[in-house]
Amino acid sequence: MWTDLICFIFINKKMTKSKIKKISKHAFHILPIIGLGICGILYPGWIKDGYLYEWYPTIAAGVAVYGGFVANLVWYIKQRKHL
Repeated sequence: MWTDLICFIFINKKMTKSKIKKISKHAFHILPIIGLGICGILYPGWIKDGYLYEWYPTIAAGVAVYGGFVANLVWYIKQRKHL
């Protein structure tokens, strides 16, 4: 499995399999937060450049980007102790 390879690479740094799994779990759950954060920064530019030229894709994209970001962030903050 890929965790065995990563564990083998970082064996000199005293990284155990449990630490690597914990880091990879956190990374897996942080990636959507980072992606939606980037989309939230780019969203006003999409409107300004005319990619979302009608009202319903503008509202839908805004709700999806900002709502998804807030929901993922709140979920991660609540669940980070259990990961």
